[in-house]
Amino acid sequence: MGYYKTYDLGNGVYTIHEMLGVGCALILGKEKALLIDTGYGFGNLRKEVTRLSKGLPLVVVNTHAHCDHCYGNSQFEEVYVHPADIPSLEGGKVKEQYDMMMGYASKKAPFVLPLLAYGKLRPKPKFKTKIKPLDFSELDLGGRVVRFMEFPGHTPGSVMVLDEATKTIFAGDAVNAGIFLFFDEGLKLSAYASRLDELAKLKGYDFLRISHSTEQLPFGFVAWNAGFIRRIEVAKCEKTDFPPALGEVLLYQEQGPYGDCKAFLLKGQIG
Repeated sequence: MGYYKTYDLGNGVYTIHEMLGVGCALILGKEKALLIDTGYGFGNLRKEVTRLSKGLPLVVVNTHAHCDHCYGNSQFEEVYVHPADIPSLEGGKVKEQYDMMMGYASKKAPFVLPLLAYGKLRPKPKFKTKIKPLDFSELDLGGRVVRFMEFPGHTPGSVMVLDEATKTIFAGDAVNAGIFLFFDEGLKLSAYASRLDELAKLKGYDFLRISHSTEQLPFGFVAWNAGFIRRIEVAKCEKTDFPPALGEVLLYQEQGPYGDCKAFLLKGQIG
């Protein structure tokens, strides 16, 4: 079995999921292909993307600068990132995240150890990747235009990709059934919920694709998620041994109409 599992969603859209529980998305137009995120960088993502895109010129975008979404950037010549997240990529913060997450995963998920032990799973960097600011709001792939929406919250430069052809928003981690806000870059919950309120008013989209699930969510999840966040209180949270960030990490969870939803956060973010 290969490192990646690819799903053909039809209408020129693929999701490419890796063993460590995160996925990328590939959207094909007639003239270009768009790769959304690059994962942890294990395995040969470039080879899989080239196979699926059949040689179309490729544009690569990171939804945000967290190691599980951008550590495979070195397999590509250039990658677009929102300007607010570029300092995390270039200043060493992403490397710190990677070391922390791999250290935690190797203790909690033994299957990770072979991935860490066998460096051959991580191709040697082929390029000195050029990080470029994502300074355009839409991209014409040829008969298919996708839009980019800023959605700070999970990180200052989080973006989502809107594909009108499938009425789908590729949300990265900006909207998620498992909300991670325990780094100092995350918004306070009240501000985050307000952003979700505004997103819920958006017309023309029926589905969400989030990076840590192979299943799509109905767009109605956005409004429910805003309420979920507003229900978080310190007294309702429990302590968790999730990787220590800048303080004690708390966990809040509910079983709702969209399954098990969780939020990992710092005490100071509640409010």
